[in-house]
Amino acid sequence: MKLKSILLILPLSFCFWVNNAKSQEIIGRDSIQVLKLEKERIKLTSKVNGLKLKIVDEQKAQEKWTQEIQERSEKSLNYAEKAKRNALDMSKDGATSDKEAKQIAKAAADSKKNADNMTKLHSKIEKSKDKVSELSTEIKKLELKLK
Repeated sequence: MKLKSILLILPLSFCFWVNNAKSQEIIGRDSIQVLKLEKERIKLTSKVNGLKLKIVDEQKAQEKWTQEIQERSEKSLNYAEKAKRNALDMSKDGATSDKEAKQIAKAAADSKKNADNMTKLHSKIEKSKDKVSELSTEIKKLELKLK
């Protein structure tokens, strides 16, 4: 019997060679099922890897926002100290209470604005943590399918 290599093209976008196959041999349904399972496994693995990349992106964003919160907190404390010193200097220099009140009001308004911005950042971080949790759950489900 003459042995041949046969190129099989399946509708699953898989091309492969079957070496030393007799021309009369037909690839069994089991082989096609194995290919379908392999294709599904590849899709799931790709999806898992994509989700893992999303988690890394979310974690990087969380780190950036946390760092921004720390910087704003430091700036806010420094600004509050500076405003307090300015108000004390004004009172020592005999400035009117009107100027002191304006300075303190400005410092309070800036502090409130900064606090609002930090609250927004905290909210972003919490949403991001929730998203990471959801992605992790989805990854676990997909990994169970892969087993």
